[in-house]
Amino acid sequence: MRKEASIEATVRFETPPGRQGQADWGQCWTMICWNRTKVHLFVLTLGYSRRMYAVATSDEKMPTFLRFHEEAFEFLGGVPHEIVYDNLKSVVLGRDFEGSRFEWNPVF
Repeated sequence: MRKEASIEATVRFETPPGRQGQADWGQCWTMICWNRTKVHLFVLTLGYSRRMYAVATSDEKMPTFLRFHEEAFEFLGGVPHEIVYDNLKSVVLGRDFEGSRFEWNPVF
């Protein structure tokens, strides 16, 4: 019996210059001074050019999140018209079961 390969297609979503960026947190473990340490990574990527600003930090607190946005805007030379967030706790505190209503972080 022949097994068919599963192919997953991805359609690249294109945006015009300056229109959209995407910000997200990531985490990784690394060794710092012989201690295993969790490092948080802030990344802001522009949709059109895929230019990126990324920085490592020790936390994902709101002041850090906002400061890295400002640093990203300076580094990238401007502010995109909109930024997409993937349900980050820094942005969304909660949502209803259907996902149609969000409780936004008031500081953000």
